[in-house]
Amino acid sequence: MAEVKKHYDDIIKYKTRAYAISVDSPKQSRAVVSEMMLPFDLLCDVDKKVIQLYDLVNPFEHGGIARPAIFIINPGGKICYRSIDGTARRVDLTHILNFLKIHYDNPDLSNKEPVDKKWIIPSWEATRQII
Repeated sequence: MAEVKKHYDDIIKYKTRAYAISVDSPKQSRAVVSEMMLPFDLLCDVDKKVIQLYDLVNPFEHGGIARPAIFIINPGGKICYRSIDGTARRVDLTHILNFLKIHYDNPDLSNKEPVDKKWIIPSWEATRQII
């Protein structure tokens, strides 16, 4: 979410909106949005219906949370880009921004190629805050 926040202006210039989804309660989600100062909505899926529908449940963390994933849905409602990631290995946002740039000029485009993932290594500062 932090990387999407950082590049949010780049995302919306392609007439795209970003949303995040969480199994947290609305109160917890509002706190996250406030704390992280997110410029996009954090949707609540407390019953896990949506993350089950998209096969995103990670049963190994906190009793079942959403796996990190990115879906781009075109104006016709078709998923034209999908990357289902792991906690430590995720699609690089520059790849997504490049896809959005091309998709902006060709809305029927779908990504059918495998997506390269990058390793997410927590910074010392982030690790220190957890300890």
